[in-house]
Amino acid sequence: MKNSSPLYLKVLKQGWKFTWHHPLVWLFGFFAVFVGHTGVLEVVGKVVDAVSNNALSAAMPGSPVTSIIIPTIFGSQLMGLAGEGLLLIIGIAITILVIIAAVASTGALIHAAKHHSSKSTEKLQKSWHHGIHNFWPLFWVNVGKKILLMCLLWIIALPLTQILTKGGTLLMTTLFIVVFVLGLLAAVVISFLANYASMYVVLEEEHLGRALYDAWKLFIYNWLVSIEMALIFVVIQFVVVILSLIGFALFYIPFFLFYVAAMVLGASILIPIGGMISLIGGILFVFWIGSVYSTFTISSWTILYLHLKSRTKVKSFVHRVFSVFKK
Repeated sequence: MKNSSPLYLKVLKQGWKFTWHHPLVWLFGFFAVFVGHTGVLEVVGKVVDAVSNNALSAAMPGSPVTSIIIPTIFGSQLMGLAGEGLLLIIGIAITILVIIAAVASTGALIHAAKHHSSKSTEKLQKSWHHGIHNFWPLFWVNVGKKILLMCLLWIIALPLTQILTKGGTLLMTTLFIVVFVLGLLAAVVISFLANYASMYVVLEEEHLGRALYDAWKLFIYNWLVSIEMALIFVVIQFVVVILSLIGFALFYIPFFLFYVAAMVLGASILIPIGGMISLIGGILFVFWIGSVYSTFTISSWTILYLHLKSRTKVKSFVHRVFSVFKK
């Protein structure tokens, strides 16, 4: 009966316990944000960008490359050719460092989460070493995931573009809905395969091809459990986004206080000071909550993976509901 016991709450509790009691790994979580572990939300976000006519954002993958190099190129026109070239080199160097840190941090978190779940102790440095050691297979897993998700985006964008430019006929609208739903399902599968393959690479020391094959088998055998876990994290991420927006807004209270003080005292210099304090505080808060959430997400998926590997069969929530009605 142990194999049929509820699992999700245990996984989430263990993931949160690991996250909250190991604040040093939040640094790994901060860099792991750049890799992205929510393929469904990535695709949805890009579609929303396309609908809102944010063409550049929709066309480009969310990565350090587009967030650093592109602003560097287009924001340095006043500095001349030499300055532009220098900033481009700096941007490329920073991007490479961020990519290395992001990929290695993902591997480090996976390794550290397994270690915690087995109730032993381990230095952070050892987990980082495992992340660096498995950098290339983890890198190609994530590059493959990004490419496939971008292909899905372009496929979804074809009927959407027709609807936005030429109007939505019944046939085109139906086609878009079908393609969108199938695209989201494909994004789910791609995300699962990337997550599980990363864990096979780091925890089982498998080469990339074998890791992908075993990840596919693990997903096929536990596809409903995986989808249910993903839905839980969609809800959690929605809550995290709301909390982030509220928290960021609260950090603008000092700005209003400085503004009022500036009006009362006639010291306009207080306004930019208050704005800077609020902006820096809000950004740091968003960075912090993103780091914590990324750590929680990766550790929880790792703990789920360990449960799936250790059990012959894990019953999904839907399966349990039908089992109750059968009785």
